[in-house]
Amino acid sequence: PDGGFVTSEKGLIRIKVYNSDGGFVAVVAGHDQLAAGSERKICQFPEECQKGGFDVAVDANGRIFVLDTIKNVIRTFSKKKD
Repeated sequence: PDGGFVTSEKGLIRIKVYNSDGGFVAVVAGHDQLAAGSERKICQFPEECQKGGFDVAVDANGRIFVLDTIKNVIRTFSKKKD
């Protein structure tokens, strides 16, 4: 809703949020939350990480929806209230 964007990384699976200028804001979920028990892998070349990425979407309220292709579920994340 504020013009920022969300990314989903392959290999070392994690979901991150960036502001509208491209500055890093936060890690939403890391490898341990999303792929516990699976191999952590940092790819040196693009062809090494052609599968394993999760699709993400954000609603008007800023909730982040992650399509978990390992457990076949949709995970929902929202900003913690201060």
